[in-house]
Amino acid sequence: MARPQKVGLDYFPLDVDIDQDDKVALIEAQHGILGFGIIIKLLMKIYSEGYFYNWTEKEQILFSRRVNVDINTINAIIEDCSKWGIFSSELLKKYEILTSKGIQVRYFEATMRRQRVEVIKEYLLLGKSCLKDFDKVVIVDINRVNVNINPQLDEVTETSIPKEKNRKEEYNTFFEEVWKLYPNKKGKGQVSTTKKKELYKLGDEFKRCISRYVKDVEERRKNGFKDLRYQDGKTFFNSGYVDYLDENSEDKPKMKPRKLELVIRDNY
Repeated sequence: MARPQKVGLDYFPLDVDIDQDDKVALIEAQHGILGFGIIIKLLMKIYSEGYFYNWTEKEQILFSRRVNVDINTINAIIEDCSKWGIFSSELLKKYEILTSKGIQVRYFEATMRRQRVEVIKEYLLLGKSCLKDFDKVVIVDINRVNVNINPQLDEVTETSIPKEKNRKEEYNTFFEEVWKLYPNKKGKGQVSTTKKKELYKLGDEFKRCISRYVKDVEERRKNGFKDLRYQDGKTFFNSGYVDYLDENSEDKPKMKPRKLELVIRDNY
């Protein structure tokens, strides 16, 4: 069964004189070095996710906890970032995401060798002229129909995609596969379909999360915590795996160069 490839970056370009940019300088003038630090932390998070980062209440709470800065202070900085053009104010208000033209350009440049790059249509801030170097553009509209577009020829064709029923079967098949890998199989029925979908999107990365966690527990047992038990399956599958994602681990796999195919998707 095919697995969605990782969309985030392992590293991203950062200009040595970024603090000389007027937009960044304005934030630093308003919020001090804290404002500058929040910008860098947000860029790190955005590129680790891809070319945008959701900014709903959940992400705000988690980000605030991770950087140990009051959530109201962070939102004040982000409001000014959108005001001065560091992030798109339109997409922040409409879709609650953080992104910009510059972020998207740098993301596409960094993923030039990938075989497949997925982009949500509504989130795209770049025009066709910026996409001319990509071989293919495939649009999946809100009605769940694929529209393949060659940006150079403007040819459009339609093909059907798997129905949601088949998608759920794929989620369940993958869930059963990874559930067998986990040592403490308690609470299987308390993993929702939505969560199964999220785990399916992680693909092999989630398998690595299980492997890392099992190894971590074994190491701790060897170092004096003999009675340490594995989390219940429901706990690990719902939230416990987060600390063992590639972005939080030192043994994350390296990306292999591949031929590029750009895919643009509607929001869904």
